[in-house]
Amino acid sequence: GIPGGSHASQIVRQRFKSSIRSYREIVRLRSATDNRGFQLHVLPALLYVAFIFWLGSIHTSISIPQDFLPQDKVNHCGAFGLLVWLVVRALHFELPSKKYSRLIVASIGVSSLVGALLEAWQALLPHRTAEFGDWVADTIGALLAGLACHVWVWWRARHVATG
Repeated sequence: GIPGGSHASQIVRQRFKSSIRSYREIVRLRSATDNRGFQLHVLPALLYVAFIFWLGSIHTSISIPQDFLPQDKVNHCGAFGLLVWLVVRALHFELPSKKYSRLIVASIGVSSLVGALLEAWQALLPHRTAEFGDWVADTIGALLAGLACHVWVWWRARHVATG
């Protein structure tokens, strides 16, 4: 054995138990004070992701006409652009000290990742197909929404600061 191994393992166990108690205390305090905030900021983003996956999983026999812009791709842009806004709200609630620019970039990444995961999920379904173009549309929508969020934050900061 390792000399002093039992003493070292006791210290590790004590620190682990202490960190678990601290975590439980944080969760207890957090849930008591921020439950409503979680419901208003984080839960909508989670429910929206579930809704996107549900919509992407159902069997559809709808044929969408392809005019100048394929409506399917426009829908993807809009859906994942909305996801960016919801994720920014959720991240700002969870990480209030972080700069909005970082939250927006993270939200764009999350939205694009959800789009990629949706396409991977659809590839596994016998009645759906995965399309690279859908993921590109998801990411373009996320980028446009991220840009709009950034402009909004910049505009609001200038106008709130000047009155």
